[in-house]
Amino acid sequence: MAASDTRSCTIVDEATAQILSQKLDILLSYPVCAECLPMQTRAKDAKEKLAMIQVHFSTQCRPSETTEWSGRLRRAMYDAEECIDKFHLREASERSKALHMATWPIAALVSKYKLGWDLSVLVNKMKESCDEKFLKEKPASSSSHASVPWQGQKLARLTSFWDRHAPTNFLCREAKKEEIRERIKITEMYEQWSSIWGEQGTGKTFLARWAYNQAKYMGYRWRAWVHVSASMDPREFLLEILQQANNVAGDMKDMNIDEIRTKLRQKLAKINKYFIVLDDVQPSDIQLLQELLWSTPGYSQGHIITTTQDNSIAQYSGEQIELEKLSEDESQRMLAWKLHRVPDGQSFSNEKDILSMCRGLPLYISLLGGFLSNAGEHERMALAKEGSMITLLDILQLSCHKLPVHLKSCFIYMTLFPIGFPIPTRRLVRLWLAEGLLDSHCHDVERERTRQPEDVGETFILELADRNVIDVVSWRADGSPKACQMLTSLFDMICPIAMSTGFLHIHATSKSKDGSEGDSASQQQQPAAQLRERTKIRWLAEHTNIVTDNLDSNYPNLNLGHVRSFLSFYQRRGMLTKDISTFLRKMTSKTGYSLLRVLDLEGVYKPYLQDVLHKLVLLRYLGLRSTELDSIPSTVADLHHLETLDIKHTNITWLPSSLWKARKLRHLHLNWFYIDLKNILKACRNNAMALTKLRTLSGLVTGEVEENLMRDHIDSLTTLTTLKLYVQRSGGDTSGAIGKAVADWISCRLTNLQSLTFGVIQEAEPKKETRPAEDAEPAKGARPAKENPAKKESKPATLPIGPLPELSLANQHHDLLELYLLGQLNKPIWTQLLPGSLRVLTLSGSRVEADMMPELGGLLRNLRTLRLLANSFLGKSMRFIKDGFPSLKILKIWKLPELDTVIIEQGAMPNLKELDFRRLDVMQKVDGIKECKELENIYVVFKKDSQGFVDVLQNDIGKEKNVYKIEEIKTPELMDELMDDDISPEGDRSSWLRLLFGGGGGGGARRRGELPHRAGPGRGRPFPPLRRVPHVRPRDPGVLPLLSFLNQFFWYRRERLSVTSVSAQVAVVPLGHLMAGVITKRVFFQGSKWQFTLNPGPFNVKEITVFANSGAASVYAIHIISAVKILYRKEMSFPVALVVVLTTQVLGFGWAVLFRRYLVEPAAMWWPRNLVQISWFREIWLLSKSAFSEKKTDIHTKLMRRYKQYEAGDHILTGLQAGALHENPSSSDVCGTRAIAPFIVWLANKAFPDKEWIRLITMPVLLGAIVSMPPATAVNYTSWIIVGFLSGFIAYRYYRGWWSRHNYVLSGALDARLAFMAVLLYLCLGMKHVSLSWWGEDPDGCPLASCPTAKGVVVEGCPVF
Repeated sequence: MAASDTRSCTIVDEATAQILSQKLDILLSYPVCAECLPMQTRAKDAKEKLAMIQVHFSTQCRPSETTEWSGRLRRAMYDAEECIDKFHLREASERSKALHMATWPIAALVSKYKLGWDLSVLVNKMKESCDEKFLKEKPASSSSHASVPWQGQKLARLTSFWDRHAPTNFLCREAKKEEIRERIKITEMYEQWSSIWGEQGTGKTFLARWAYNQAKYMGYRWRAWVHVSASMDPREFLLEILQQANNVAGDMKDMNIDEIRTKLRQKLAKINKYFIVLDDVQPSDIQLLQELLWSTPGYSQGHIITTTQDNSIAQYSGEQIELEKLSEDESQRMLAWKLHRVPDGQSFSNEKDILSMCRGLPLYISLLGGFLSNAGEHERMALAKEGSMITLLDILQLSCHKLPVHLKSCFIYMTLFPIGFPIPTRRLVRLWLAEGLLDSHCHDVERERTRQPEDVGETFILELADRNVIDVVSWRADGSPKACQMLTSLFDMICPIAMSTGFLHIHATSKSKDGSEGDSASQQQQPAAQLRERTKIRWLAEHTNIVTDNLDSNYPNLNLGHVRSFLSFYQRRGMLTKDISTFLRKMTSKTGYSLLRVLDLEGVYKPYLQDVLHKLVLLRYLGLRSTELDSIPSTVADLHHLETLDIKHTNITWLPSSLWKARKLRHLHLNWFYIDLKNILKACRNNAMALTKLRTLSGLVTGEVEENLMRDHIDSLTTLTTLKLYVQRSGGDTSGAIGKAVADWISCRLTNLQSLTFGVIQEAEPKKETRPAEDAEPAKGARPAKENPAKKESKPATLPIGPLPELSLANQHHDLLELYLLGQLNKPIWTQLLPGSLRVLTLSGSRVEADMMPELGGLLRNLRTLRLLANSFLGKSMRFIKDGFPSLKILKIWKLPELDTVIIEQGAMPNLKELDFRRLDVMQKVDGIKECKELENIYVVFKKDSQGFVDVLQNDIGKEKNVYKIEEIKTPELMDELMDDDISPEGDRSSWLRLLFGGGGGGGARRRGELPHRAGPGRGRPFPPLRRVPHVRPRDPGVLPLLSFLNQFFWYRRERLSVTSVSAQVAVVPLGHLMAGVITKRVFFQGSKWQFTLNPGPFNVKEITVFANSGAASVYAIHIISAVKILYRKEMSFPVALVVVLTTQVLGFGWAVLFRRYLVEPAAMWWPRNLVQISWFREIWLLSKSAFSEKKTDIHTKLMRRYKQYEAGDHILTGLQAGALHENPSSSDVCGTRAIAPFIVWLANKAFPDKEWIRLITMPVLLGAIVSMPPATAVNYTSWIIVGFLSGFIAYRYYRGWWSRHNYVLSGALDARLAFMAVLLYLCLGMKHVSLSWWGEDPDGCPLASCPTAKGVVVEGCPVF
C-alpha cells in the first residue's frame, strides 16, 4: 500500500473539514446569517467548496506529494473555524458586559462585517484549493446522514447491537478461558503470578479483562488494572496501584517510593485476597515487576497477571499461558460471524483470500471483519488483491481511512484520554455534543431536527464498536456500552499524527521503549515541530501537570487562546491548589474571554474556578465530578451556552437560583442534596424558555410539593429522559400526599423518560435515634440495646424509606428502559405500573408479600436484568413460570429475609446467563435450576452458618455450571467491591450499602453520599453532614482562661511570646486522657434540671482544638483599651472597658455568622496558621476515625458546622467602633485603610489581568502581620521573613514532597517548643530574678534601644527628653 502514510494523515484533514462543515451549517441557521443574503451566499459557497474537498479526501489514494497542499488547506480551515468561533465569542462577551445595551448595535454591526469579510477570504482560499486539484465537479450528497442499523428507537438499537456482538466473545479461546479460570481460583496461601503472552494481536488483553471481570465474583476482595506505559517510573507505577487500593489522601502524591512500598504492602496484607492485572509489560519494565514483588506481602491469597509479547517477561512472571494463533477453523468461524452473522462458517467460500491475510490473529480478523462488513463489493475485491503482503499498519490505516466522515472527528477526540483509559460513554457523548460534533447529524437537509444529539452520539459509539476500532470494556444492565476505549495500536498510530498537525495536544512526559525521556509532543513528530509551533491547538489534554511543567518552558509554542476543549487527568492532590485557575487565566490573558467549549476536570482535586469561570462565555460542558469541591462559583448561572453541568461526587450542596432559568442546559448531575422543587417549577413558569431542553436531572432530593402547585406546573420539564429523584417526607407525615403530587407529574407528563429512579425516604429524627450506623462506634459507657430473640433474624430491618405513591407508567412510557423504585409498594397493580419496554427493573424496600414473578414473567418480555434488593419481597417462595422472562440474562436476589425456596419451571428464563444470590439467610433450595440451559455463572454470598444451602446448590447443578462462593464480608470498604455499579443510583455504591443490606436505619455519622437531613422548609440549603457526629460536645474544656491569661501577660513584655493553641493540644492530650480515665462518671442530681457530671464522655481532641484556638488569641479590643490608657492617657472604667470588649466581639461573631458561607465554611478561606493546626491534629491523633472517616467535607468545614455559628471578631469593626467611642481618629484611619486595601488590589487585578503577581497580594495577611508590631522588633520580622522565604518559596518550589510532609508540623513543633520553654524559664528563673547572659539578650545591637522616649522620664544610662 503505497499511500499508507497519506491515508493516515488524511484522517486529520477529513476531521478538520467535517468540523468546519458542521460549524457552517450552524452558522447558516443563525439569525445574523439568515437575515443577510450576501453572508448567507458566502457561507453556502464555502460549504459547497468544502464538500468538494471532502469528497477528494475520501477517495484520495495518492502518495505524499499532496502533503504541502494539505497543510495549506488545513491551516486555511483552522483560520476559518477560528473566525466563526470568534464571531460567537464576540456576541457572547458583549452580552455579558454591563453596558451591552448601549454598545450592542455598534458592536453587532462590526462583528457582522468582520464575519462577512472572513467568509469571503475562506471562499477564495477554498476556490484556490479546488482549482489547484481540478476539483470542478459538484459532489454527491454527503454521507453524513447515511442510515446505520441503529438509527431507530433506543430499545431496537440496543437489541440489534447486543444480538450481533454477544456471541463473538464465545467463538474462540474457550479452552484458554477454562485454563485461566482454574489458575485464578483461590486455593494457595501464598501470592501467585501468571502471565498471558503471545505476539501482537493474539487477544492477550481480551483474556486478561475477562479474567479481571471473573475475579470480582471468585472471592477476591479488591482488583486493580494497570496499563504499563513506557513513561512509568517505579514510584508512579506503585502509586497507581495504591490509588486503586485506597482513597488517596491529600498528601499521598508527595510520598517517596519507600513510603509507597510500605503503605501498599500494608494495604495488600490487610486485603489478603487481591487481584492485579498488569497489561502490556515490555522487557524495559522488568524493574517495575521487581518493585511490585518487593511491595506485596508474599504470604497472601493474591494473584497477579501480566500480559506481554516477550517470553522472558512471561518466564519472570510465573505460570505461563501462551496464546498461539487461531487455527484455520477458528479463524473462519470468527470472520464468518463478523461478515455474515453466522457462527458455523457457512457462506464463506468467497473470503478465502481475505482469511489468509488474517494469519490466525484475532486483531487482524476483528479489524478486517469490521471494515469488510461495512464495505462494498469493489472494496472487498481491492483488498483481496493485496494478498499476504498486507501488514498490521496497513490494516490499521485502512480501518481509519474507511471510517465514515462523520465518525472521524469523534474517533480522534478519544485520543485525548490516556491510553487504556476506560472512557464512560455517558461522558464521551456529552463531550462530542459540546464540541459540536453531533449537531449536523440531528437535522435533515432542510435543517429540521429529526433526532436528538444524544441518540446520535450513542449511535456513533455503536457504529465504532461494530467496526471494531474501539473496544467496549464494560456494559450497563440494559445491554448498552458503559465504557469503551480505543485500540492501543490505533492510539499509537493516530495520536502522533493528530499532534504533529496541531489538531490536538497531549501534555505528558513520555519515555520511549529505548528509555529516552522527553515531552511526547516534541518527540513523536520532530520534523513537524515548526508546523506545530504555528498552529492553533484545538483540543488539549493534560496527563501531567501542565502548570508546574511550564517552569521548564515545555509549552511555550501552544497558542492557548484557541483551545476549545481542555481535559485534565492530573488529579492535583493537595490543599487549595490554584493550578487550574492559573492555566485558564493564561487562555484569557490576551482577549479577556476564551473560546473554550469543554472544561472537563473530572477527578481533579478541588480546582479553583472562582475568578475565571465567568470568562468562559462559550462553555458548553463543565465536568466537576469527583473533584471534592465545596462550592461552585455563582457565575456558573451566567454561562448561557452551558449544556452539561456535572457536580456528582462533590461536596457542593448549593446552586444559584438563576441556574433554573438556563435555556440550553441539557444534563444536570447533582450529588443527592436537597433542592426545593417548587423553585425549579416556578422558574419554568416565569420563563417560557427555561429548562426547555433539559434531558437529565439526576441526584435531586426534594420535600413538600403542594398538589395545586404541581397542577399549575404540570407541563414543566417534559423533555426529561433521565430523572433520579427522591422525595423526603417528614417523620410525622403519614398521608403520602407529598409523593403523590410528584408521582402524578411523572406518570402523566414525563412520558419521554428512558431511565427513572424514584423513591420516598423518611426524614431522620436525630432526637429519637437509638440505633447507630453499622460502622459507628458506641459511646463509652453506653448500654447496648437488648436483643429480642424472637426477632433476631426473620424481622426485616427498619429502613429510612417510606411508602411509594401510586405510579402509572405502563400506558404512556413506551420508551422507559430502566426503572429503579425505592420504597414500599402497597398492593401494586403491575400491569398499570410497569411498561413492557423495560430492560432493567430494580426494586428495593418494596415489601411485597405475594409472589409477583408469574405475572411479571409474562408482562416484561424485553427485560434483561432483574434485581430484587433488600426487603423487596417478604414471601417465602418465588416461582418463575414457563415461558416467563424470555429475554432475561441477569437475575440478582439480595437480602430477602423470608425467602427459602426458588422454583424455576421448565422453559422459564431460557436466556439466563448470570444468577446472583446474596444474604439469603433462610434460603434452602433452588428447584429446577438445571432448566436454565444457558446459565453460565452463579454467585453466592453467604454467611458462615449458611453453607448448607450452598452445598445443596452445588450438588443440584453439578460441575457444568460455575458456582462462585463468597463468604460474607462485613467490612464496608471491602464489600463495596462486590457491589454492582448500576444497583445504587448512578453508581453510588458505598453510600447505599446500608439501604441495600438493611442497615443504616437510625443514625450515626453520615457517610459520603448518604441522604441528608432537610435544612428546613423551602431553604434549599445543604444538610450539614456533622450535625450528628458523636461525642463532640460544644462546651468549654477549661483551658481557655489559662491560655488567654498567658498570652495577654506575655504581650506586655518587651520580647513578646505567644502560647499557641498547638501548645494547648500537646499539653492537654495526655492530661485529657488521664482525666477521662480517672474522674468519676457519676451523674449528680440525676433526673433534675440541675443534673451534671464531671466526666461527660470520652475525651475528644476536636473540642480542645477548636476552643483552644479561640482562647489562645487575646481579644483585639484590649489593644484599643491599652492605647487609650497609655498613649492617650485617658482613664476608662472597668464597666466601660468590658462593654467595649463584649460589643466588638459580638459584632465580629455576628458578621461571621451572616457571611459564614463565604468567610468561614469554604476551605479556601483557611487562615494560613490553621494549616499548622490541622497538621498537628493529624499527627497527634493519627487520623482518628471520628474526624477523618468522612471525605465528603473538609475537616475545617465539618468542625465549624458542628458548633453554633460564631467566629472570631472582625478587626475592622473593632477598630471603627473603638475609634468612635473614644474619639481616636488614628484607629479609624488604620481600620479604614484595612477596609480599602483589598479593594485596591482587586482593582489592580482587573486593570492588569495578565500580571499574575498581583493576584498573590493578600492584604489581610500583610496587614495582619503587623499586628505584632509593637512589641515585635525589626529583628523578629527579619528572622520571620527569612524563615518564611526558605519555607514558602525555596522548600515549596524545589522540595515539594518534604514541604508537604513536614512544613506545618515543623511550624507547630517550633511554636510548642518556644511556648513551653518560655513558661518554664519564667517560672523557674524569672520569678527568682535569675538571668542568663548570652548573645541573644541583645537582639537590637544598640544599648539605647530599650530607653524610654516619653518626656521627663529618667533612667540611668539613657538620655532624657
